[in-house]
Amino acid sequence: MEAEIKKKIKEKIEHIRNEIEQGKPPQNEAHTCIVVINPLIFASGYTSLDVLPGGTDAAGSKPDYTVMPYTEYKWYIEAKDWSVQLKPDHVTQALNYANQNGKKWVVLTNGEEWRLYDNSIMGESKDKEVCTARLDNPDELAELLTALSKDSVESGGLEEFAKRARARKVLDCELKDEKSQVVNAIVNVLKKKGIPGVKPADVAGYFMSIFRENREQVEQKPSITNEPKPDGTFNLVELSKKYLNYSKPETVYFPGGSSVNVSSWKDATIKIVERVLNLKGVPKLPFKPEGEGGFRCFLNSKPVHHSDGEPMKLYGVIDHQGMKVYVDINRSASNFIRQLIGLCKAVELPPEDFRIDVEFRKSS
Repeated sequence: MEAEIKKKIKEKIEHIRNEIEQGKPPQNEAHTCIVVINPLIFASGYTSLDVLPGGTDAAGSKPDYTVMPYTEYKWYIEAKDWSVQLKPDHVTQALNYANQNGKKWVVLTNGEEWRLYDNSIMGESKDKEVCTARLDNPDELAELLTALSKDSVESGGLEEFAKRARARKVLDCELKDEKSQVVNAIVNVLKKKGIPGVKPADVAGYFMSIFRENREQVEQKPSITNEPKPDGTFNLVELSKKYLNYSKPETVYFPGGSSVNVSSWKDATIKIVERVLNLKGVPKLPFKPEGEGGFRCFLNSKPVHHSDGEPMKLYGVIDHQGMKVYVDINRSASNFIRQLIGLCKAVELPPEDFRIDVEFRKSS
């Protein structure tokens, strides 16, 4: 059952990420709830009867969500706007719901970052944080949401998850500190195993290298964010790793050094496809990149997605040596880049040879 729930949650996370990358990120708190938070709550095994949105609790407060409200397992979610960075006063607000109602668990989230707090832990609010997971790390977030699933909460799985998560947090600190009791205990064990001369700094250094490798692997994953990026010139592969909503292409640079000014991603895409066809000819039509799902094609000899298929809603036309090639342009900027990379690979052109000047603008 746990594996099935986790699989369902991961699929929903990927769906949400894809939807956001194809369109705009959530525009306000209510939109964040509709687009991100609600689907993930329901993917975690809850029904509409299990979740009370925006109700007033016994203390007169109004948590954004009260989950399993009429049971002993009641817990809370405090939601924030997708564009809002989570701050200490948000944590205090979230924990107040648990304090005022004598409950243990509360989640604080802006849709992208999810934090689980255990209000039974003594100390400051930062001490009550069990773990943090992000939408751009599906495995990590799926693990947290699986622990928060209805079956897990009712069976004690959330308690076990929290114990492991807190242990990891402590070990992350202790194992990197050469003065910690944990590191010195490991040194003593190694000495007993016949390895003389091992110092606490050696042990701490070993674990620091492991943590650094794990951190670098996570950082390599592109993050979904609507913060503005530095303007600059990027090749197609570099652009595939960036969030392109609210961006505007200005100049396209072709292999060999020539360039052309453009005013939109549709314009840039048409110019690049046109140059690819001039350099390598027309690929077999209808064309869509290898591994690309769905029924839509990127290029075709008619303005349809297959020989007798769905009409292209928006398309551009390229005249190539007396032949008309239709380009599906009903796509997002990120999708355009993915299609262009697929086209370059199909005709054996390095996608890195195409570069674009891009202006990044913050959402309004």
